[in-house]
Amino acid sequence: MKKLKVLALLLMSVAFVSCSESDGQLKYEGENAVFFNQPTTTQKIILDGVSPDMVATIPFGFVTPASASSQVKLVFDAENSTAVQGVDFAIVNDMITVEAGSLGGEFEVKYFQDPAVSEGKVANFILESSAVAPAVFKNNFAVTMVLSCQVDLATFPLTYDVEVYAFGEQADPHVQTFTVVTGQENSFKVNSMWGVNFVAWATGSASYAGQFVYPATIVINCDNTVDVITTGTQFLGGSGTYDPATGVIDVVITQGVFTDPFDTNCIFYPSQP
Repeated sequence: MKKLKVLALLLMSVAFVSCSESDGQLKYEGENAVFFNQPTTTQKIILDGVSPDMVATIPFGFVTPASASSQVKLVFDAENSTAVQGVDFAIVNDMITVEAGSLGGEFEVKYFQDPAVSEGKVANFILESSAVAPAVFKNNFAVTMVLSCQVDLATFPLTYDVEVYAFGEQADPHVQTFTVVTGQENSFKVNSMWGVNFVAWATGSASYAGQFVYPATIVINCDNTVDVITTGTQFLGGSGTYDPATGVIDVVITQGVFTDPFDTNCIFYPSQP
């Protein structure tokens, strides 16, 4: 069996560039810069197949407040995109004036339903400004626009019998009930991917029963591929497939709970009534 990594200590150092200390607080003194100021630089737009279009925003920000009125332009990067401007989308306002003292603004982009496909099209954007240079971070924003492929939640099975395989052996099976993630298409939360007793089985120690249970979100994509989304460093997610004919979800997940890396195969079979 693998050795469980119960505790890991991560020593981190933080480097401050172009900063000075005043009254015990760090103050940035470098050049201002503009960037896409969202937690991630990707966005997914789902066209529902009913409305002809939808409008969404792309926010941007400055590292420090603008010292004077400044213009920022949203520029479509056609060379690195599969979507076509004027066909798949239109930028409603491609130039924003940011007044002195402000930290940013947002652009509006309209996305069209008719040309959308379930496989998705990607539009990449960059920022330009004659007054403020683009930052070295978060200077590209990718929007994926897809045609809705929502499963029928009235008939989609939400309870599954799960078989789990690791180290060339079968672990204890378990039952999982999916919870629908509101507002996110074909996304379902599960309490445990590999079962609440997997770590006890893997280590041969009953004391680990109910620990490190691997919570996750399962996302079924339009092409019937599956993504397993997690947070943190203990559970690293994975991928697999969905068979709409049988309802079977077959995924391989990775982990950071144990010292040595290994994959775990989890096969979800719709529970029979």
